[in-house]
Amino acid sequence: MAISGAAGLAALYSVVKKPGWETAILLGTSLLSSIPAVFLYPLLGAVVKGELLAILLLMPGALIYSVLNTIAAWRDVPQDLARAYQIGGAAYFLHILVPASLPYLITGMLTTWGGAWNAAIVAEPLASVHGLGRYMADAADAGDMPRLLASVITMTALVVAVNKFVWKRLYEEAAKWR
Repeated sequence: MAISGAAGLAALYSVVKKPGWETAILLGTSLLSSIPAVFLYPLLGAVVKGELLAILLLMPGALIYSVLNTIAAWRDVPQDLARAYQIGGAAYFLHILVPASLPYLITGMLTTWGGAWNAAIVAEPLASVHGLGRYMADAADAGDMPRLLASVITMTALVVAVNKFVWKRLYEEAAKWR
């Protein structure tokens, strides 16, 4: 999540500094996110193992949402405000752009979180990491429907709880900045 948020802010900063880079950043991020984890596994699995491998496998699909959303924020921030008050540089970025981008960034990170969950289901068994994804894969391989159902119910309950108690509150706080 932190890497995804940082990538979104870095993309935002890059586009503000050099608006011509927007298309290249969007295209590069889209291309990276379209690479499936099962394709990356043979390439990365020969060099990296364990949890780092799992993280690297899910990162391409996770980064796109924060990057796309924060760049969308840049388009929606009124530029005339900064020009009228002659605000530029770090002050513009920190006091206007980042606060105005928070709802977009939170939305991107929420979507990233969902995408990372899905990618983790694939990445954990491939990376030989023991987590819910590995548990689900083992249950499915064994044909153990009660264990598989229990893992799906657990995952669903966790996703609903985190959405309600974390993401909803974060979004409400971020929306106050708009």
